Amino acid sequence: MDELERLIAERMRAALEADGERYETFAGRMTVLGFRWTANRVAQVVTGRGALSLLEIAGVCAALGRPLEHLVDGPGDVGLPAGTAIEIDGVRRALLEGDPNPWHSQRVNQIADALPPWGQHSEATIKAAKRLNVSPADVEAAAAELWGHTFAEERDQRATPRAGETKRQLQTRRGHAARALLAELNDYFTLPGRRTAPRGGKQ
Repeated sequence: MDELERLIAERMRAALEADGERYETFAGRMTVLGFRWTANRVAQVVTGRGALSLLEIAGVCAALGRPLEHLVDGPGDVGLPAGTAIEIDGVRRALLEGDPNPWHSQRVNQIADALPPWGQHSEATIKAAKRLNVSPADVEAAAAELWGHTFAEERDQRATPRAGETKRQLQTRRGHAARALLAELNDYFTLPGRRTAPRGGKQ
């Protein structure tokens, strides 16, 4: 489950508890709507062990008698795959109003905060830029957008030291992690308009 599904699961559980509705009864409501739900399926969903499709979310809203806004509202944040978070209100406004502004503004600030001081690039970033034939500034911008921090920080997160591991073994795993990151960056740079700095520049 992603963070939004977890939030919906929590709100769904709270709604069932507030209504005093048994899982078996709710599963019956979902079955009437055309879903093959059981009490076990309800338990999986409300405890964060079962993902929901968009159609199922619509069914849950109908079965609960509550709009989507009730399930995606309130204070707090939800995590993004990039490792950062977005305020729940931004998610709600995107879903219900198609308003990108709160979400976009937060992401712009997050990306800016993740960028290192201008011109200060790690050795790992410089090597990655050469392999990809882009500028180091491009790599920094892409890393901030994709992972919420620098290329080197993401590599080290994916290859943290293990107990009893030799230095050579750690270097090997970091090499594997770096190659995986290069592949992700290469995919990123194939998207339109993703090179933000002059190729081969000295930023």
